[in-house]
Amino acid sequence: MEENKIYKQLEIPTNSAWDRFTIKRYLPTWLNEFIRGCSNLIFWFPTIWKDRNYDDYYIFEILKQKLIRQRKYLVNSNRHEGVWQVNRDITICLNLIERFQNSYYELEYFDYHQSKFEFIPSDFKHNGENCFEMKSELLWENFDKYFYKYRNAYRKMLKENYRGINDRDLEIDNETFALYLSQYNHERCKKLLLKTLEAKLLPLNEVVESQSEVATPVTTTYSKFSSLETGLPSGTVVALANSEDDTKDNYVTIKDHNGFSKIIRDVDVDLFLNLHEGDIIE
Repeated sequence: MEENKIYKQLEIPTNSAWDRFTIKRYLPTWLNEFIRGCSNLIFWFPTIWKDRNYDDYYIFEILKQKLIRQRKYLVNSNRHEGVWQVNRDITICLNLIERFQNSYYELEYFDYHQSKFEFIPSDFKHNGENCFEMKSELLWENFDKYFYKYRNAYRKMLKENYRGINDRDLEIDNETFALYLSQYNHERCKKLLLKTLEAKLLPLNEVVESQSEVATPVTTTYSKFSSLETGLPSGTVVALANSEDDTKDNYVTIKDHNGFSKIIRDVDVDLFLNLHEGDIIE
């Protein structure tokens, strides 16, 4: 069986697109959109040119090309936290699509046996013409190794009574059983692909919207102030607000240890400018 293309995860850059100053930043919006549109036409032209309406192969081909382009953009931009997870999930989907399109699991069982086929004349005639009957002879097989490799799928297939294999009146040899197992794995590949798309990639916009500059952990520090020196009650600063005139009407909301909030008005300007949400008043 031919080797399938294996997609590997892209290398995540150390910086973010926010930090890169390119010529695009100085171009008008309409020109950037025009360039992006031309880029889309160039990228999609080979795929659309080869597209056909035969079967689901071409549906998954369009999906695969979209994921390739989206993965490259999101990983190279590195604008949001969790980009490593997006990189991993899209790569998994690309490899599943590749195996599903090429019927990797359906054809894999041919690696574990070899048969000889022969067409011999048959007594049956169709429209007055002689017909032929195909006979096969199993030369060698190693289905036990194939069944052991997919022992979990083997047990699930029996449990689910896939294609009625547990029916008493159905006699199944190892070759037919291996064929059913290959088809079962092919269907599992498709289900896993769709499940991964639904669980990981369809909510992708929710992840991207929470963009940060670089996907690195952020350490937040809080300051402590004395209640006696500031004149503020003990607790945690949960909100700060002021009027349009910064010299008066500075409001600080403090939540005490019992969970009750209290608003303090006319806080000293210097103190107000040094306070941040999360600061602790002791």
